[in-house]
Amino acid sequence: MRAWQATEVSQQLRDEDGEVVAELRRGLEVGGGRGWFATVALETGTRLYTERAVWSLPDGLDSVESGESVHVALTREMLQRPPEQRHGILQQLVGLYPLSLAPQHIHPHVLQSCEQRHQQNMAQLMRQQTEPPLPQEVVLCLLLKVQLNAFYSGAYVKSSLLNHSCRPNCIKLALSPDSDGGKGRGSSQRASSVFVSRPIAAGEEITISYLIPCEQSLERRRQQLQEQHCFDLQESCYAGPLEEIRGSTTAEIEDLNDRDAPTAPVVDKSSTSSAMQQLLALEDDIEKLEREVEQLETTGCADASISPFDSSSEAGGFAQQATALIGQLKDLVGDSHVVYVRANKCLIRCCQAQLIQNEMFPVRSSGSNSLDDEAQVRVAILRAAEQMYSIQQQYLHEAAYDIALSLDVLHENFEWFLGRQPQALFKAFPDRYSNFAAASKMDATLRKNLKAFDSLYR
Repeated sequence: MRAWQATEVSQQLRDEDGEVVAELRRGLEVGGGRGWFATVALETGTRLYTERAVWSLPDGLDSVESGESVHVALTREMLQRPPEQRHGILQQLVGLYPLSLAPQHIHPHVLQSCEQRHQQNMAQLMRQQTEPPLPQEVVLCLLLKVQLNAFYSGAYVKSSLLNHSCRPNCIKLALSPDSDGGKGRGSSQRASSVFVSRPIAAGEEITISYLIPCEQSLERRRQQLQEQHCFDLQESCYAGPLEEIRGSTTAEIEDLNDRDAPTAPVVDKSSTSSAMQQLLALEDDIEKLEREVEQLETTGCADASISPFDSSSEAGGFAQQATALIGQLKDLVGDSHVVYVRANKCLIRCCQAQLIQNEMFPVRSSGSNSLDDEAQVRVAILRAAEQMYSIQQQYLHEAAYDIALSLDVLHENFEWFLGRQPQALFKAFPDRYSNFAAASKMDATLRKNLKAFDSLYR
């Protein structure tokens, strides 16, 4: 819980019965100097609010032009709207940080850094806006409001007032464009809901994670938050009893040596700086692979003559790369580090790409047993999901949304094995699922847990 004392309450959130459940307090020594605080105890699964975007990219990330960031694309899209729409949007953003470019509203060092970073973007935005053009100072202030507050799915006023924590108590879930009834460009097509992901005490600050993905080393989180949001990660944002499995600083790698976990490797304290750099490099490799898999998912391109389960296929090659990265991570920081979760998520995406490619371009040569190949891929998915789930239980609340996602992957693949290849499951996991009864019991447990999650995050 944050220890700062707020000096002003300016807005409130009310539930369906009209009870105040949260209030916006100002005077905080963080971000834009404000944040949402719970006024009553909030249970996991509570939906605090659903909010439509003030505006969003009409075609999602497809609207981002080459060389643009999402935030520059959002700013450009708004500036190209008719004057009356621009004015309406600017009015809704008045209270967001920074209120202006004056020193009392944004630190001069932050402003100077942003001006240098956006020099080329500003020149282009000034040319792209519709007539009559807005003054340069207004455009720059708008761009900074977007950079420091907006999300990939659009700009949201209430959610922009939520502060960051690496161990947040809420999660923001983007809804599909039509799920809240938004129609057409004139109305906000996109919406999101904020759910409580672990119990919140009265007086505790309500937080979300600004990071995508959240499974990053401490040093990488610091870099990302500084680059986009222009603030230094404060101790209160990431402190926790298992923080050593979430970071990569010298002290944290030394902490790994002090743990009793047999899987934690011994790292020479004189080489911890080198280990941190190796970890950051591995994170770069994982991110690169994630982008390549995403491109394959988007385009669906594949050589129909090669089985996706073959290592020479694009999807098969990606799965091999992910497996190698997991091995390197385990050698460096053990298999309890939070980045290990991200690497296993990446492997699961690679394997799922193989399954999708197999559905699109089934190979029916006599020398290939597609069902057996698919079983091997799904075994890899099960192992990765189990590893993720094991780590997540150490640092997430038992009802956290990410745990639900891991259980969903486990359940989907258990269903496949029980219906298509039960013997392959028994052979791959003889110590746990050696027969149909044991596997069915696990499947029933997964069903029960997922049903509970569905009632929380419906």
